[in-house]
Amino acid sequence: MKIKFSYLFALVVLVAGCSKSVLRETDYVLKPLVQLSSGDLLRNVEGARAYAFDADTAAWTVASYDDALQGVITSRSNPSERIALPSAVAEPVADEALAGRIAMHLALPTQLVVAVDPADRLYAFTQVNMPENLPALYVTLPFKPYREGREYREGDWIFRNDFYEPLAELDCLLRPLVQTEEEGAEEPLPVSSSAVRAYAYVADTTLWRVASYQDALNGVITSKNDPGQRRDAPNFTAYPDEEVGAFRMTVSDRSLMVVVVDRTSSRYAYCQVAVDLEGESPVLSVVFRPWRREYLYVEEGWRMVDESFEPAADAARIPLR
Repeated sequence: MKIKFSYLFALVVLVAGCSKSVLRETDYVLKPLVQLSSGDLLRNVEGARAYAFDADTAAWTVASYDDALQGVITSRSNPSERIALPSAVAEPVADEALAGRIAMHLALPTQLVVAVDPADRLYAFTQVNMPENLPALYVTLPFKPYREGREYREGDWIFRNDFYEPLAELDCLLRPLVQTEEEGAEEPLPVSSSAVRAYAYVADTTLWRVASYQDALNGVITSKNDPGQRRDAPNFTAYPDEEVGAFRMTVSDRSLMVVVVDRTSSRYAYCQVAVDLEGESPVLSVVFRPWRREYLYVEEGWRMVDESFEPAADAARIPLR
């Protein structure tokens, strides 16, 4: 059942307007979001849940993810004492303008509120003190599954990840090569290490892209859905390893957007890479071919870009990358 929020809001406003006494109850409207990696886009949590209890976090806690999911809290002093009947349960808000939000009516002076992100198996809880004569209280709650550790705090919220396990680290080797001549099919040669910049984001190339050579050089990626959303701090950076004749990059995530820049030819390339952190170090080769007079082409999964051949803005009506 979805809450008809506009009706609730109007009703509370009417009551507040007719009474001279101080009201300490509100419609608690929660917007649960999830950010899969640092700097990534915030998205609505699918299937989010929230509960309120007539309790205080000083005396009560959430003992486990399963308890959070079922709406159960536990006494800190006596773990056998539990409350399994919330004073309020959140429901999706029916108003399309508030899509993705859930709401519940809080009518006690202070309550313990629990929120759950079932998709990422995360939960959070806090103490909410009722404001005076406020018909609706809007709260944004960002879950961050990339945060290390089983518990962290942001603001008044305690966030928990009962399933956290530190990811293993693995060295990836990058081999940027260049083939300057097509005739004779000469073997590609290593790009000078001083001309290379290479790094990786925990990101998906279906959602992110490199918007320009300058961005590639500066380590910036741009959202395909929202060009105003940009990230400028790569999660991992590659460094030259003279002993192996490649660039070494230590990573700790399984899904990466890898970017390689060749300053010599002012070209760049990027691709999506799946990493087996328990496996052997992968070797990723990317071949720059300046003789290919093309703005964009794909080779071995790499999107190869040379801005000197970018089509005129009027002709480029369809995004090429």
